[in-house]
Amino acid sequence: MRSWYERYGVWIALAAFVFISVISFAGFSQTQQLLKMTCSPGDKGDCFRQWVSATSGWFGGAVTFATLIFLSRQVNDMRLHHRETMRHATRPVYLRAQRLKDAVNSARITLKLLKQVIREGDQEAPTMDLLFSMMAGLRSLQEQLSRPEFDNFENEIGYAGIGSAFMLRTNLRPVLEIGNLLVDALKHDPRQQINVADFKRFRGRAEPHDFMELYFSNVLAEADKQIEAWERTMEETKLI
Repeated sequence: MRSWYERYGVWIALAAFVFISVISFAGFSQTQQLLKMTCSPGDKGDCFRQWVSATSGWFGGAVTFATLIFLSRQVNDMRLHHRETMRHATRPVYLRAQRLKDAVNSARITLKLLKQVIREGDQEAPTMDLLFSMMAGLRSLQEQLSRPEFDNFENEIGYAGIGSAFMLRTNLRPVLEIGNLLVDALKHDPRQQINVADFKRFRGRAEPHDFMELYFSNVLAEADKQIEAWERTMEETKLI
């Protein structure tokens, strides 16, 4: 919202200029009357020049005042332009950070559900439902890590202290391959039992490591840092 000065400054300056100009012309008219009384008829112009020099300060003051008002308005316009430029320049960073937070929170939910499925399942007598639930969780986690927000963040900001989304996706591929072998075996003969040794090997590889959660924590902290920086910029531009 513009201040009263930004809205009415030009009109105030114009009114002041007109007022001072009128006073100046009035003063100059009186000066002409004084010239007749103070300057001799035979004066060659020296007296007139002295009076003009004395009264020209009125006009100079009016012009100077109007110029200062105009320059002040120009400075305010430049500040407003700078403020809008800063907002437009930093807003994409803010939006990217918000999308990154959404991606991290979504991936964390998937990771939590996957851990819950793995830890609550019967490891000694694995069922088809348990295997399919684990595979669904792993595929969902792979899709979450494939969201462009993670790669864009790493390309523009850098790694968040540990690992990368590409590394996490790469580590998940062999786990999914082992799980696909178990699923394919059941597709050929749904009545057969899942091999316990193969399933334990699959489960051991599917168990999420702590560095995955650490990666998400670091990325989230960096996103919060960017959002806070944007909010500070918005507060600072309000004061300009």
